[in-house]
Amino acid sequence: MRIYSQLLFFLAALFLSASLHSQSLSFKSCADDPEKDICNVLGERNYRLKFQEISEKLLGCAVNDSVSFEFEVNEKGILKIKNYFFMITQYDMKKFAQYFVDLGSALLPNQPGESYTWSFSLEIPTELQSYKLYSEMENPPLTTLCKDMNEKGQKACFRYLFTNAQYFYKNSNGNEDISVRYFIKKGKVVAIDFNEVPLSDKIQNSLVDAVNEQFELYTTENTWLDTEGFYIDYERYFRGDSIERREHANKKLEYFITFPQKEYYLQELLDYTGTYYFKSRDEGNEFLLNGLISAGYGNSEMVQVGRIKLSVDSLRSYKYTEGDTDHKLLNFAEVESVPVFKGCKKGETNVEKRNCFQNELLRHVSKTFVYPEEARMKNIQGKVYVAFVVEKDGSFDQIDIVRGTNVLLDIEAIRVVSEIEDCDRPAINKGEPVRMSFVLPINAKLQ
Repeated sequence: MRIYSQLLFFLAALFLSASLHSQSLSFKSCADDPEKDICNVLGERNYRLKFQEISEKLLGCAVNDSVSFEFEVNEKGILKIKNYFFMITQYDMKKFAQYFVDLGSALLPNQPGESYTWSFSLEIPTELQSYKLYSEMENPPLTTLCKDMNEKGQKACFRYLFTNAQYFYKNSNGNEDISVRYFIKKGKVVAIDFNEVPLSDKIQNSLVDAVNEQFELYTTENTWLDTEGFYIDYERYFRGDSIERREHANKKLEYFITFPQKEYYLQELLDYTGTYYFKSRDEGNEFLLNGLISAGYGNSEMVQVGRIKLSVDSLRSYKYTEGDTDHKLLNFAEVESVPVFKGCKKGETNVEKRNCFQNELLRHVSKTFVYPEEARMKNIQGKVYVAFVVEKDGSFDQIDIVRGTNVLLDIEAIRVVSEIEDCDRPAINKGEPVRMSFVLPINAKLQ
């Protein structure tokens, strides 16, 4: 976990530029320029881009991050770093030695008792924003293990190998909340965008290495020849009982409130209030209000958290909705009428429809599941839990292994589910077709 004193420095550094004892970057080449301020801004931009270029070479990819430095430059142009902070990634500063030599020689020396402060963001290259979501690709990359599956199965198989939970856990060195977007081109991660800031500063490298290793294991060079760049999201959450998860959430609140950018703290605060039990609604709202006050929003009329607007003055009676219900996902127990397979009767009671839906799934599994020969030889057995979504048109999509047992059995389970015929009618709720999620357990057992 990062050192809290570094965080406190970062918070202070952002405001030091307004102090009598600090200054923004002033370049020698701009000293006599009539447009001195513009010249210094362009000089800062040039060195910021150079820093990002070096960081990408060191990490092997681009990463979103917030960076802050405090340093002094003497009359000889020698730069001495006093403090520095990175929000996401921990760098070996020795790798930047020549960079800071060049920066020091380009800057005007500080006056006695003064220092430079420099804070900026490392960003994902804008050209990557045109990448498509993996599931929407016309020519998605295929894996060597799933090349004979249909398109639905191939996509699910690729995602499974990409997000294999045991593999990631082994390589990520910790129990963390992780929410990241990977940008991938030609079989390599070219950028990683953290949607959730991890509490560990060493997780970025291990996540990138894990993905690249998976690609090397299960794809070939020919796989990527006709494949354009794409992105894929990965999420994993802290594992533990309810008390451990709440303690972990408290640590995240304590951590994020030290950040100068409060959006991470505000989102975590809102998630916390909606996730964990409070004795009453008033107690939950009071917790939320106190959290906003602690973050400096006590005098604000309105606070924006993502798409949600919170009225601070009327917080004790606030309600919010996210508005977008078109893609709302209900589970099997929530829908009023479950999807109907061809072999089931539409006029049956909902209880009969539920039983028929489950029986048809089990019948399909027993008929199509082929025990992998290698798994049979090695006596590999276990239960695989496969999640999928029945879309509004009755088709099956978003196949995912939520709890696997072995790669061989997991991949066969994906193939089996990918070949399920579409339903004649989707799930119905309040008279309208809705998307429905379902988790199918497949018990792979040798006789």
